[in-house]
Amino acid sequence: MREEDEQIARKLDKLKGADQRIAERAAFSKPWPEGLSAEDLIAQAKDERAREFIATFMQPKQGPES
Repeated sequence: MREEDEQIARKLDKLKGADQRIAERAAFSKPWPEGLSAEDLIAQAKDERAREFIATFMQPKQGPES
């Protein structure tokens, strides 16, 4: 019986640690937008990054001043 109690105590400690990690990570996460799937969010992020990448090459060229 003693060994079972120790196993239970170890499992409980692991669960408490997991709960703490989940709570810490929740502080950094945003709420899931209603009506959007994971695929929608991934597509939005890809589009945003593509626009940022293209914008770096679309800077107006500086011509020689006359």
